[in-house]
Amino acid sequence: MHDMLREILEQPQVVARLVENGRSLAREVARLAESHDVQQVVFAARGTSDHAAVYGQYLFQVECGIAAFLAAPSVVTVYRKPLHLPKTMVIGISQSGCAQDVMEYMSAAREQGSPVVAITNDPASELSRLADISIPLGAGVEKSVAATKTYTATLAALALIAAYMGNRTEALDDLAEAPDLMDRTIKMSAGLQRIAATSPIRSECFVVGRGLNYATALETALKIMETSYVLARGYSAADFLHGPVAAAQAVPGIIYVPHDEARDSVLEVARSLYSKGTHLTVVSSDREALGLSADAVEVPKGRSRWVDPLAQILVGQRLAYQISVARGLDPDTPRGLSKVTVTV
Repeated sequence: MHDMLREILEQPQVVARLVENGRSLAREVARLAESHDVQQVVFAARGTSDHAAVYGQYLFQVECGIAAFLAAPSVVTVYRKPLHLPKTMVIGISQSGCAQDVMEYMSAAREQGSPVVAITNDPASELSRLADISIPLGAGVEKSVAATKTYTATLAALALIAAYMGNRTEALDDLAEAPDLMDRTIKMSAGLQRIAATSPIRSECFVVGRGLNYATALETALKIMETSYVLARGYSAADFLHGPVAAAQAVPGIIYVPHDEARDSVLEVARSLYSKGTHLTVVSSDREALGLSADAVEVPKGRSRWVDPLAQILVGQRLAYQISVARGLDPDTPRGLSKVTVTV
């Protein structure tokens, strides 16, 4: 078994541990934010971690009413401009704990008195040492270059923090459901090997989501690019209609149709592409949406929109893996990539 597949299958257990063991630290982060009268959160991250931050950006604003934004580390590392972040908490995310530009951004924030939090799979890393509070992912060694279990563990860590910062304690019950939802998703997506073997995804594709699942679209596209060398682009359903849809009918696509408030707008995109004859792989618990697909991937419906992205990305990861294997590639060691990418 490839390391990537083994690590995909480990994710329900990884998230279960994180949700159980991370509560006290998430509660401390909420107290830290309260003590500094935090009014907004900035996420500093790159790559897969940045996609997790996109989930956090939506989560904190939609569920907690806290302004949340993605950092541009180059402002500090390339342009050398000082930060002005009043009443702002900076959350730095790096699976390896070695993201140099993320750490420089965190350091700049600390110098001006902002509280700083780290989320990493290496609690002994420099990233952890820079932070007031560090939340270890506890995912174990991730051997495959393409990150999988550290991504979903990061989503769970962000959800825990948001639950405590937003005083949404009912969300803790929803998060406790996540491992079972993920396990059921793995079982229901067993047919992806067949879909990958016959998929027209060859040189390019698009992936669409919206809201909390915009991150899922971005991360699915990245996983396909990393493991299969396909030019995959992730879009918000809203942005997709502002231009890319014009070129899409000749390109296969993957669409995540949620069951939350974003459903109708994503479904509109799916209907439009279906009418144009676009080959669609639809990932959803929605029967109408699944009926618009050439390849339907039914997933279980979570009790809360908080947890759906933790489960639905498993489909994207596994589809990327199966496409890679079907093409005779090694998904564990993509060409030109290493486990730790250092940017400044």
